[in-house]
Amino acid sequence: MSYPSVAHLVRRHVRLHAAQHILELYSVGQPYTDYLRELSPEMRRAVEGLLRATAESWGIAVSDLERAENGDGQWLR
Repeated sequence: MSYPSVAHLVRRHVRLHAAQHILELYSVGQPYTDYLRELSPEMRRAVEGLLRATAESWGIAVSDLERAENGDGQWLR
């Protein structure tokens, strides 16, 4: 079993931290475009990918919850 390098873990942590910071700025209504512009192109792509995946997951979770609340999934049981 191979373990990820420390550099890989640090890069992943920085990407997640940057994405979290953008979500926090968005949540409080602060502009985040300046922060995005300050990121390197590689970091920006990684953060944008994380944010897209987060939005997609959130959308799926909300849809599943709405279906469950409306009883649309009852026939599966």
